[in-house]
Amino acid sequence: MENKPQGLSSDREVVQRLLRAQEEAIAEDRTEEERAASEAHYQADRMADHTKEQVDRVRSAAHQAVDRTRDQAQNLRDQGEQAIDQAKAHVQEAGQEAHQRADAAMTTSGERLQDAAQTVRRNAPSGPVGDVAHRAADMMDQSATYLQRSNPTDVRDDMERSIRSSPMQSLLIGFGVGFLFGRITRGG
Repeated sequence: MENKPQGLSSDREVVQRLLRAQEEAIAEDRTEEERAASEAHYQADRMADHTKEQVDRVRSAAHQAVDRTRDQAQNLRDQGEQAIDQAKAHVQEAGQEAHQRADAAMTTSGERLQDAAQTVRRNAPSGPVGDVAHRAADMMDQSATYLQRSNPTDVRDDMERSIRSSPMQSLLIGFGVGFLFGRITRGG
């Protein structure tokens, strides 16, 4: 064995110690980097989870808002349909009431017309004037029967047919009736 100077062996040991210290520092640096990387991954995962939760909350809130809006629209549509149905029912009731009143008025008018026809017959003189009066009373009876047996729709349809078939005659009759009615209501 050779004798090595003691200073050399101590240099070697120092170098080895330095190398070991450097390796430990490098290992420690790697561990520190790994810890930092691990912490960065952890923070990134937390941020991703937090972001996902926020997105889910916003999505849920949007779905709820859409559902509420859809429900409100459906409620409004239902209310509108109910209002329309009620309006239709009121119009039908009013139409039926008007039809019934017109029918009752026609029946009453027919009865009065029959009474007037009987009065004309009772008060008619004999002779040609009486014959005309009897024919007028007969026409009044026919009109009274027609009014009592017909409904307002039938009368309207018959009047439309009559006006279409003889418009000029219907116009002249209307003027004549209006003139007579005006004279009667003014008193002379």
